[in-house]
Amino acid sequence: GCNSETHALEMTAGDQNTRATRILAGPRKCFTYIIDTPTHASEIAFTAGPYIPLADPETPITVTHFCLEGRAKELVHTAIPVFAQARLFCYEYFNMVLPVSSFKQVFTGISDACVGPHCAAGGLLMYSGSLLHDARCIDEGFEARKAITSAIVSCYIGGLIRPRAPEDAWFVSGLATHVSALALASIFGKNWYRIHIMN
Repeated sequence: GCNSETHALEMTAGDQNTRATRILAGPRKCFTYIIDTPTHASEIAFTAGPYIPLADPETPITVTHFCLEGRAKELVHTAIPVFAQARLFCYEYFNMVLPVSSFKQVFTGISDACVGPHCAAGGLLMYSGSLLHDARCIDEGFEARKAITSAIVSCYIGGLIRPRAPEDAWFVSGLATHVSALALASIFGKNWYRIHIMN
């Protein structure tokens, strides 16, 4: 939802329940979200800030990209094409369109040291804003592709396989890492994959 007083945008995994939105005293609103799929508590996340929303050119209804002000050109260069490549790989590999009803891909102002390269929570994918770059930067493109691809694959795997107990989470994580490497091989090529496997 959007608070028009402060122009702050908030996102969370799941879909907003418009019937449960309440206006509180002053310029505050209370939003309620619903996640239709079984979700572990560790996969629930939210973020709020002065984000700029950009609808995905291929699937504007279900996929939205967000970044902070002044980073829209970098978002269009970095996130949208990589998201399309990773989603196409996942569609072909898993034979399913999207594991959630909506994807929200958010690039925050938080550094990698705080959140790591990405956080996949249901349909909310959060990344460090440092992954965004323009066409003049080459090295940053590799790290951005790795983080975005890994997050999308983690979302697909998490939607398909649920650990029975917390001690089984290593299997889901390991499978997501393996499939992410396969997705990156389709993006970077077989030589990259061979070097990655040897390291």
